[in-house]
Amino acid sequence: MSWLKAAFAAVGLVLLCMAEVAPSGAQQTAGPAEMALGAAADGPLPLGASRSALSSPIKKFRGRLPAYFAKVVDDQQRRAIYEIQEVYHQRIEALKAQLAALTAERDVKIESVLSEPQRLEVEQMRAAARAKRNGTAEISATN
Repeated sequence: MSWLKAAFAAVGLVLLCMAEVAPSGAQQTAGPAEMALGAAADGPLPLGASRSALSSPIKKFRGRLPAYFAKVVDDQQRRAIYEIQEVYHQRIEALKAQLAALTAERDVKIESVLSEPQRLEVEQMRAAARAKRNGTAEISATN
């Protein structure tokens, strides 16, 4: 579940960066993935998402040598490895964000198949599962 939180956080960061990169005065239209994230921030969340995942900060990249490398590489090689890792880290994070956006878009479309009573029932089941995980008493929703 932690990878899902990281994915949603990455999507939020990418969308934030995309909004900041847009030229001033340019009108932005939200695509399905952005609308899904916007809906998740304001209303019901997509399947399996949590609000904290949408707002959790992204950690700064920190290189790490592969297993057994530390004893055989010198400082110059170590720096080169960290630089390579950082380049790939940025590309991988961008792909993770893209995957998370597609997943959010898919989940919104899946939930749109349900009728309103079905959506409410699913939300009640999610709330009961959250309460059970948190060890709290189930809060019954009023109809």
